[in-house]
Amino acid sequence: MPAAKSPSYLARAAFALLVLWVGYEIVHLEPALAHGDSTASLTVIIAAIIAAAALVSSIVGFAFCAVAGSAFAYLGIDPLQAVQTMVVCSAATQLHAVWKIRASVRWIALWPMIAAGAATVPLGVWMLLHVDRDVYGIGLGIFLCAYGCYAVFGRNRRVVRGTRWRDAGAGALSGVTGGLAGLSGAFVTIWCSMRGWDKLRQRATYQPYILAMQIVTIACLRSQTSRDL
Repeated sequence: MPAAKSPSYLARAAFALLVLWVGYEIVHLEPALAHGDSTASLTVIIAAIIAAAALVSSIVGFAFCAVAGSAFAYLGIDPLQAVQTMVVCSAATQLHAVWKIRASVRWIALWPMIAAGAATVPLGVWMLLHVDRDVYGIGLGIFLCAYGCYAVFGRNRRVVRGTRWRDAGAGALSGVTGGLAGLSGAFVTIWCSMRGWDKLRQRATYQPYILAMQIVTIACLRSQTSRDL
């Protein structure tokens, strides 16, 4: 029994350390905020955005990068820095989420989706590094609007039978958007909802996929950015 509880204790310990670290940073930033330092103010705003995105993601199981990305774009943060921040934070939230539902995850059934996504993430990262910043912002806004409209108005749809090739197709598309904007769950969450699965089955599919793609994206960002320097 104690062994079974140990992950919970570790999670609480990690959360306590995180709270202490946040408190330390706030105290450290207080003098700069008092003097109207714009960089310190931006840091606090970014932290608040990440906290809000993490809250939304913990409720619905995805959308961390959609929430954070739209806010970062509004603030005019460099796309590369925004995606780097989002994928690291998203991976952290998904790691906790996947651990909680680990008993329901069917890893063997996920391999076509994960393999296809891993193959297309480098393309998305390449586009992130080479697409014009203004074009990137407009494209991201259009995509998020379209995705939001589909999520709101596209609920009444028939159940679609899945195959490995269809799973791979959804994974490949999400791999591109994951590398480009950190939106690794975009097409996979839509595909899971089209399958007619219950909420747990959907989460046990798209959350491990998102976690895997964020890890791949972090590796690709590190590889391609160091190569371009």
